[in-house]
Amino acid sequence: MAVVSSDDQLVQWGPEMEVMLFYAMRKHKPVGINKHFHMMCIYEKLVTSATVKISSKQIWDHLETMYDMAALHESEVIPFPNIQQNFDLPENEFGDLKRQSLRRKLTCKRMIRKKSREKPRHQESPLQTKMEQRGRERGSRLALPAKLRRVREDDDATVD
Repeated sequence: MAVVSSDDQLVQWGPEMEVMLFYAMRKHKPVGINKHFHMMCIYEKLVTSATVKISSKQIWDHLETMYDMAALHESEVIPFPNIQQNFDLPENEFGDLKRQSLRRKLTCKRMIRKKSREKPRHQESPLQTKMEQRGRERGSRLALPAKLRRVREDDDATVD
């Protein structure tokens, strides 16, 4: 049976290649949480033993033709509890910290709302002011960089 990869390379999955795949899969089960790590090990073993250039996608595709990988992945037991539950820090130990955190959040939200209501003002940096002053002394607008000049023109409609 032959599998065509995304690289358009044809891999012949004959008995020898499948035996090499099975040897490479010893101690490595490409299902469950660590399936990609196990696949990396299988790939490395298969590449070193096979004379044919093969990709991990081709290995995945061939395993899909041999096994129902989705069912195997679902049947895999997770080695640790994976139950989602609500968690709250104990009030007697962390109550003060929780209240401080809540106050900070509320203060930040109020400041953001207040700033969004204010009109944005153009604040000139000392360097920008100095450059504009030099430009006026020389009688040109070239002393002010184009980016800053555009900002000033948008704000004031003119640059003195």
